[in-house]
Amino acid sequence: MDKEFLLAPRVTPLEAQPHVEFSRWHVEKCFQEEKSELGLSHFEVRTYRSMMLHFILTSMSHLFLAQEHQRLAVPPGGMKST
Repeated sequence: MDKEFLLAPRVTPLEAQPHVEFSRWHVEKCFQEEKSELGLSHFEVRTYRSMMLHFILTSMSHLFLAQEHQRLAVPPGGMKST
């Protein structure tokens, strides 16, 4: 059985814990998409600054593509009206 530990204060309500736990999945999915689709893992840098620039450029590209995907999405059961 897998066990997950949540580092939260003891006063954190039980209802809030699954939200925090499952919100991590969205972040992991973003990193996986950036690695596989946008080349986040394809960098050879020697300085911290160039690594951060590559990370920011990849993240901005991911944001742009997500917004375009959402803008061009066809609603279920019909064509998108312009």
